[in-house]
Amino acid sequence: MHVGFMTDSADKASRNTDGWGVNSRMTFAPLLEKRKAIHFGTSFYYREESEGHIRFADRPEIRVDNTKLVDSGLVNADAYTVLGLEAAGVWGPVSVQADFNRADVKGLGEAPGKSFWGISAAATYMLTGEDRNYQGQSGAFGRIRPDKPLGGGTGAWQLAARYSYLDLEDQGQGNRMKNLTFALNWIPTDHTRIQINYIHFDADCGGEDRGHAIGLRVQADW
Repeated sequence: MHVGFMTDSADKASRNTDGWGVNSRMTFAPLLEKRKAIHFGTSFYYREESEGHIRFADRPEIRVDNTKLVDSGLVNADAYTVLGLEAAGVWGPVSVQADFNRADVKGLGEAPGKSFWGISAAATYMLTGEDRNYQGQSGAFGRIRPDKPLGGGTGAWQLAARYSYLDLEDQGQGNRMKNLTFALNWIPTDHTRIQINYIHFDADCGGEDRGHAIGLRVQADW
């Protein structure tokens, strides 16, 4: 279990604001064996707003520019809470995971409250037989370690798919967006990764705003 407490950033504090928040996350793994795991988790976030309003917005699941296709619009808010539920499973080269999040906003003064929510579900398959290396102590997935790294083999190859839906519409304000992503990932060594993603996004922006994107990411860490 993890708990954190946060206040406004230093630049906001200089304007005599006093927003603060607290968050927590708790996980449980009823099955935790070599190459097998079942994971459940829950998270909670509470925030007292210092500005009197908030805005939730996001981009499609590819970061090309700062255009946010799904947007709640400005919401008069005194405080809000976010509740999250999560589940995941690993069985050898196969893994699945899903999460649900709901935000409830307490209106400022006489302003009505609002609610927003989102879900996502994903599945992966290791073509070369590795597993996703679930770590029970942190309740998270660690780095994938190829059985035969590049130099003595071909590294690890992974197929992945994800669906997400975000609803930021309430009382006639805001909109919704869904994303469908397919990925081919190559992990040559423990510390390198090359990812190719195809994303289809569909946002309800009064009319329709939909499109396709292909992304390439090359990553190395040490």
